[in-house]
Amino acid sequence: AYQSVKQHSYSSQAKISGVWPVDLRGTLYRNGPAQHEIGSFRYQHWFDGDGMLQAFRISDEGVTHQAKMIATEKYIAESAAQRALYPTFGTVPPNPAAVTSPDAVNVGNISVLPHHGKLLALWEAGSAWEMDADNLDTKGTYAFSDNMRGVPFSAHPRVEADGTLWNFGYLSSAGLLVLWHIDAAGKLVKAGKVKVDPMTMPHDFVVTEKHIILLLPPFHYETRAQGAFIDRHQWNADQATRVVVISKQDFSVQKWLDFPAQWVFHFSNAWED
Repeated sequence: AYQSVKQHSYSSQAKISGVWPVDLRGTLYRNGPAQHEIGSFRYQHWFDGDGMLQAFRISDEGVTHQAKMIATEKYIAESAAQRALYPTFGTVPPNPAAVTSPDAVNVGNISVLPHHGKLLALWEAGSAWEMDADNLDTKGTYAFSDNMRGVPFSAHPRVEADGTLWNFGYLSSAGLLVLWHIDAAGKLVKAGKVKVDPMTMPHDFVVTEKHIILLLPPFHYETRAQGAFIDRHQWNADQATRVVVISKQDFSVQKWLDFPAQWVFHFSNAWED
């Protein structure tokens, strides 16, 4: 997993022995970090690797695999320069270029979201990348509405059975959480924001029938700190993990709670009694 791919794209046909289940048909999309170095420079954290989208297609003809690097702004610029240009989650290259927006360093390497006829490659703190579901080409950043263009959309949205989508994002330097409510057709129903001070790094969240819940660990973002993004955070074991419970009907209705210091990186399903 830590070795870089050697080319921009791949395709292959799986060899199948035995009998494939008749009802198992469709396409499985996955993405992940795939380029861990450029030139003689290697990233220090596996989250840093440039993203690659993969498709495993299961049909009457068998199982095929297709993969292609996601043509992000960062990947295109660094491929042309043949050197690392931008700071990443865990690494700062020599003589780094200025980061003008989150999408300048958005590697699209965490998860894939098929929704309302679109295929979106997601990252931690930037826009979704719209991908071509057939040839895996990168179409560009995707906006659910013009006035939310470029606003962070996290990599772990929750999609309900009727297609309703909930998500959050965070802007560390502004001390803000962003909340998203999107309908099954991909239309933005409403957005909201939550002021968080001190800011932290929430990676995932949970959704119940009526509420959105975020755990905010005492891993605090230091605005004046230097270095890679991860290095600008400080763990404070003597401080609380704050929990914010937000009404899905009205994002301004919030309840704040304190837990002992802890950090849950990923969640499964959630419900309320």
